[in-house]
Amino acid sequence: AHCGFMPFQQLVALMGFTEGLCSLATDPDVVKDMLNAMVDWIEPVMYRVIDAYKPDIWDMLDDTAAKHTPFFSLDTYRDIFVPIYKRLAKPAVERGIPIQFHNCGKCEIFVEDMVDFGVKYWDPAQEMNDLLGIKEKYKGGLNG
Repeated sequence: AHCGFMPFQQLVALMGFTEGLCSLATDPDVVKDMLNAMVDWIEPVMYRVIDAYKPDIWDMLDDTAAKHTPFFSLDTYRDIFVPIYKRLAKPAVERGIPIQFHNCGKCEIFVEDMVDFGVKYWDPAQEMNDLLGIKEKYKGGLNG
């Protein structure tokens, strides 16, 4: 089952790419409030979906990086997006459902946080990331 919400993708879909990135820098509290309000709406739906369909895997996604670098800093990721991802992962984590997270590009600086909020499978683990280093660090705790 898919969690149905991609915070960064929703931000840029609503505001445009440039304006979305600018809002992360100039109005981070407003962005947090907006994203949390959206999750307030979808969170009960996610619980109902999991309870009704009993999926074998919980699919999350949010493309937060380009080929050579993330779209924003690790600090911004941790301040704005990680709390949202934790909320989106919580229904699956509470029920012991493994989480697959799709995140394209050079996003290796986000992997530690992904594992912390419950990700077991990273899709796609692309070659511009240090895949061997990540594999060694997580020793089977993360699959790509």
